[in-house]
Amino acid sequence: MAEAAGPPLPASVPQPLPAAFFGAVAPGNPVVDSFEAELRDVLGFLRRLGGAGEAKPQRHDMHRRGANTLFNIWIKYKPRLPEWYYNEKLLKVGDSLVQIKEYKLALLQCYGRYLQQFVSINLDDIDDVHQFTSIFFPNGFRDKNAVLTFHALQERNVCIYQMVCSSDRHLQNQESLKTCFNVLSSLRLTMQVALPQENLCWLIYNGEKGVSGDAAVKFIKLAFSYEEWDVFDSAIGFVVNFLQAQDDPTWKKAEMELKLLTLMQPLLFPRKIKHDFSISENNTKETRMPHGSEMKQTFGNGSLKCGEPSHELIVLATTVFSCVSTSMQNIQPDEEILVDVIMFLWQKCKTGLQQIQMSGSDYLQYVHKYKAYQVL
Repeated sequence: MAEAAGPPLPASVPQPLPAAFFGAVAPGNPVVDSFEAELRDVLGFLRRLGGAGEAKPQRHDMHRRGANTLFNIWIKYKPRLPEWYYNEKLLKVGDSLVQIKEYKLALLQCYGRYLQQFVSINLDDIDDVHQFTSIFFPNGFRDKNAVLTFHALQERNVCIYQMVCSSDRHLQNQESLKTCFNVLSSLRLTMQVALPQENLCWLIYNGEKGVSGDAAVKFIKLAFSYEEWDVFDSAIGFVVNFLQAQDDPTWKKAEMELKLLTLMQPLLFPRKIKHDFSISENNTKETRMPHGSEMKQTFGNGSLKCGEPSHELIVLATTVFSCVSTSMQNIQPDEEILVDVIMFLWQKCKTGLQQIQMSGSDYLQYVHKYKAYQVL
């Protein structure tokens, strides 16, 4: 007896046609129009959800539904859209999510998804500029995707920083500090790569990168407070260069604050590294602090060499005087930093005055020789 035939095999499901089948990848293309409409719907849903007053459990469920919808959109349309269009849309949607403060969703679903094409390892493990360049810019900085990649890297840092702030605003948790230092290291690498490239450096100076600049300044202050000198030393130069190129008074204020911290560093924590920058005040005093330099600082008719007694104190006192003497109140350094610096200088002055009283005329002649009275 012939064996009964089994059930017929199901016909293979035809794959949806790609956008290119319908012509140019532009508005009017049915795949593009459908893709854009679905993205608009989910972004609108998430935007409305952010301003809604639902109970927390209900809002959480609705947010998860929105996140799953966005995930499915990316999966559904990736094989149907050209890579260039898909990647551009990843970043544009990410930027829209950042505007409504959906930082985690922007990080995981947009910027992180874009960066997955380059590397599968943890991005925080990349700490060498050559490795960084070879991974994210394998075709050089003139490649058409270089700007997109740089944008994704920068916004990834912004999202991580904002996520930390939302859960630990005052950075009390050790893990929060570690995350912030990782972000600062990433910012340092992106600045090292971008500043020499004309087609990338404008992204650093752009309304949209203000958060990154602000984050970098805050991280450097944290690095100083927690004595994370490797982070401080590796990033201070790049951030100060960025601040010096800005015209906004907010950045000038931050520049003054970082210069004061840099001058305080060798006085509070004696170490080998000194950072390069110049300070000019009126038409009489100019200070330079290059590595190992023996350049002199002029004060009236006398002079002091780097390394001589009171030199670093005089540089600090001159700088803080210049900061507080500016007529523009909105660019003066933070009051807390100024108080700390002035109190530190006053303690040094008290010590000097006590030594004068104890040592008599010999010490007074020594002070006069080095013009230290200008500080005292």
